[in-house]
Amino acid sequence: MVAIEAAAARDPGGLVFQDMRPEDAEAALALSDEAGWNQTMEDWRFMLGHGRGLGLRQPGGPWIGSSLVLPRGPAVSWISMVLIAS
Repeated sequence: MVAIEAAAARDPGGLVFQDMRPEDAEAALALSDEAGWNQTMEDWRFMLGHGRGLGLRQPGGPWIGSSLVLPRGPAVSWISMVLIAS
């Protein structure tokens, strides 16, 4: 497994992998809306505040991909919100 240690790492295509934070909830909502999922901005805020999110975007542009990992106990995590814009 490759860990992305920096806050942002560039992909050769110019895309940026970036940590997602609770303040990104409003912008990330577009991904779940496009997919027809039922998450709200409050859901995104909660998940980003309690887990770890990693997103993909053009520099300074909207999120075009997301993934989150949420702890579910001492030995279990939940992988969620794996979304890619069309």
